[in-house]
Amino acid sequence: MDTGDAVVVVGGGPVGLVSAFALADLGLQVHVFEGRDDPRKVAFPRGRSINLTLTQRGWTALSRVGLEERIRELSTPLGGRVIHSEEGEPRYQPYGANGEALHSVSRPELTAALLDRVDARGDVKLHFGWRCMGAAPEDGVVTFTAPDGAVKRVHSKHILAADGAMSTIRRSLLSRSEFQLSQTYCKHFYKELSVPLGDDGRWPFDPHALHIWPRGDCLLTAFANSGRGFTCALFMPMHGEHSFNALSRPRDLLEYFNKNFPDLAPRMPQLLNDFYAGAPSHIVSVRCYPWVFGPLALIGDSAHAMFPFLGQGLNAGLEDISVLLDCLANTRDWERALGQYQVLRKANCDAVTDIAAQHYEELAQAARDPHFVQRKALEVRLGELFPGELVSPYHVVSFSDRPYVEARRTAALQARIIDRLLSRQESTRSVDAALLDHEIVSVARSVLELNGGRA
Repeated sequence: MDTGDAVVVVGGGPVGLVSAFALADLGLQVHVFEGRDDPRKVAFPRGRSINLTLTQRGWTALSRVGLEERIRELSTPLGGRVIHSEEGEPRYQPYGANGEALHSVSRPELTAALLDRVDARGDVKLHFGWRCMGAAPEDGVVTFTAPDGAVKRVHSKHILAADGAMSTIRRSLLSRSEFQLSQTYCKHFYKELSVPLGDDGRWPFDPHALHIWPRGDCLLTAFANSGRGFTCALFMPMHGEHSFNALSRPRDLLEYFNKNFPDLAPRMPQLLNDFYAGAPSHIVSVRCYPWVFGPLALIGDSAHAMFPFLGQGLNAGLEDISVLLDCLANTRDWERALGQYQVLRKANCDAVTDIAAQHYEELAQAARDPHFVQRKALEVRLGELFPGELVSPYHVVSFSDRPYVEARRTAALQARIIDRLLSRQESTRSVDAALLDHEIVSVARSVLELNGGRA
């Protein structure tokens, strides 16, 4: 199959579909090849629909292609997180004082809505059941197994690989001497669980918050799904005292949940079915370079998959599209634009991958530690007093379009300032009692001056 000047997008997930939509808006013909069947016609794979989180970067990309309004209709705003203690006592932590919110959206619903919008266009062709076997960029060829089992070679001058964290196209590049790849598997695996609405149709918990049950080596999170209760993710190691293997018997599972999640366990009538429906899923982080080989570019998780604890995987992929559109606007040369895109994105995606890996500790352990709560209060206040230089790293990541590398630099500076504040016994008492701004400002200015006045 020769697609001529059309763009071939490999992967029909959210990043691939929004890429197709954006490129079609530029007047290009686009072919999207997806290995699975149309998810609107078959059941979404069980255990693979953990809710996605949309933040400012994702909304910016969706707005550019006119999809923001439709996706907002499907999403649930989350104005903060609720930490549930072992005793079942909830503690609400707002994301900000100015209405900042994450937005939770079901992966199947998001994918179906994007497919409907793409289907409505005449300049994007969807191909389902085409399993990618690899690519030869120098020939402009992607090889597929077609729905009838035949091997098909698809020729194109423009190729985007959006085929996810386990990308087949990325794997086909491994034989190239210049290609560097590292994959890190998290010690935690995950299982998807569910919490339905109550018998009276009421929400069992506040639907406008991210709910977190931090238990050290075990973490459980819950996101509201519009009208359908909560989707939960249980993160645990496979082996050890607190692990999936330790809960292989229903009796042990029920005892563990009743002890560790006393406010949640009675609201999970499908716990046994959900838990034993299949094997736990692994979590992988991927770094590679280069992302561009002639007419072919990796985008989204195929280029930079990250652990899910920060909720930035989808947003980073959608921001890839925004940057690529900017590069295409600067030059009509496809390969030159791809080169600019990878240079602009690599350092930022490495930065957010690092932050995502570190965020598990915040969610699972530090969030229930009084010392951590104190540090977070100082972090927030520093951002309020120095909104240009020391805005909260989490705010940079989730509620702005500022480069991810700024969040990493700000986090390092804030840590130095807070460490110095807390090392002063008198300051510690005064900060605990009243967050004395003059003390915070004095220490912050001293550290900033040592850093040349820059975050």
